[in-house]
Amino acid sequence: MPALTSSTAIGITAAVIIAATGGTSLLAETAVPGDALYTVKTNVNESVRGSLAFSTSAEAEFNADLALRRLDEINALAEEDRLTSTVRAELQQEFEEHAEASVALAEKAGEEGDNKDAAEVMASFVLELGAQEEVMVETGKAKDTVKAQLDVIVAVIHATRREAARTEKELRVAAEAEVESESDVTVEAEENIDAAQTLITEIRMLTAQSIKTSAEVKADITAKLSDATVKLNDARTEFSTKAYAEAKALAEQAAKIGAEAELMLKNTFNARSDDDASVESESSVGTESNVKIEVESNVDVQSENNVGVDL
Repeated sequence: MPALTSSTAIGITAAVIIAATGGTSLLAETAVPGDALYTVKTNVNESVRGSLAFSTSAEAEFNADLALRRLDEINALAEEDRLTSTVRAELQQEFEEHAEASVALAEKAGEEGDNKDAAEVMASFVLELGAQEEVMVETGKAKDTVKAQLDVIVAVIHATRREAARTEKELRVAAEAEVESESDVTVEAEENIDAAQTLITEIRMLTAQSIKTSAEVKADITAKLSDATVKLNDARTEFSTKAYAEAKALAEQAAKIGAEAELMLKNTFNARSDDDASVESESSVGTESNVKIEVESNVDVQSENNVGVDL
């Protein structure tokens, strides 16, 4: 199942939350640690969001979102002078766990062949982390009382952003390789389809024109070519749905069956050639025998004449 777009997922999330809580959970979205609705935010709202992650890339995006939400809470507490070292440490730990999970899931999505979407998740995460880092720095400048706490988290954000950027780059390279590979397969599939069609057409024409091929053999060749045509049509169908690897394989099968039909036709020609050569050889042997007999007869006659002279 394809991953939901962010806007669609948010809309569904809001609808589910409103239906389940009558609006309380929406109010909890701005809650921070220490607020009465904070557990609703983390236990209800975020659980609902997580249930809408239907792919590995979507799970990576969900964890990136959770990591960013923890940073939002740190900054909100800092602006209100409510950020203690204990709360900062707890939120930092959660941030790191979700950030690491997001990167790991993005890498897993890449292994599953979803490099493009996973790269986009990491690209967005990198940008958001950069924005959060700038906000934290500015808040630290304005709030001397929490600057030390924010300096710690800024260093963590910076390291996380670097790791996410590295992952994004790897996924981008893999995604580009996928596109290039798909392009190669597309060309190969198209070439195989054309080659199979040419072979089938030529063998069908040669079979129809052959006067040396028996009706029985022609029927067998025609049956082979029909099987090849079925495979070729299947290849075209797969190609039209952009299943290029499958199309390539089916076209190869069509060509193989066509080659078998071609071999049957060649064997017919070879058998005819052997028969013709055999008849010609027998005729030549008969002629040689006649010549030999004639020569021997002449020799006998000549011998008799010679004997007469001697007498």
